[in-house]
Amino acid sequence: MHTFPIVDLHADLLCYLEKDPKRTPFDLESRCSIPQLKKGNVIWQTLPIFTHTNKGSSLSTIRQINCFKELKIQKDLNFLVSIENGSAFFEEEEPLSLGLKRAQDFLSWITPLYISLTWKFENRLGGGNMTNIGLKKDGEVFLEFLQDKNIAIDLSHTSDKLAFDILNYLN
Repeated sequence: MHTFPIVDLHADLLCYLEKDPKRTPFDLESRCSIPQLKKGNVIWQTLPIFTHTNKGSSLSTIRQINCFKELKIQKDLNFLVSIENGSAFFEEEEPLSLGLKRAQDFLSWITPLYISLTWKFENRLGGGNMTNIGLKKDGEVFLEFLQDKNIAIDLSHTSDKLAFDILNYLN
């Protein structure tokens, strides 16, 4: 039997760690622990930072960034990070400039493989895959910000309308 090295683009380890400071990346209950990743021959693992679109989402992001920074590169296992919802940067009721400043700060601490504008539902950037909402004005500004940083956009949790709007906006 041949074993191939695995590159995986999604494991919710950071969300798991953020919820309780007693948790560790070695806890099998996470279903994506370091021992499980190694057993599965994972050599590169992307860990998304996920936040719901609600008050305090940016604080959750900071905690998950800290969890990511605390993970040591394990022998034969490397970690990448991604952002699974633009609400990681933007509180819904604050000026856009504060969210952009926060994004600038966060991106000086981590380099994400990709960023998703939404997750499932609507936020100030656009509509998630449970909506029919497209790209909003704040989303356009954020896309320009990301384009200047050469960061990939993830479309997996967008509405069809948002996905088409993003592609059309960037062309």
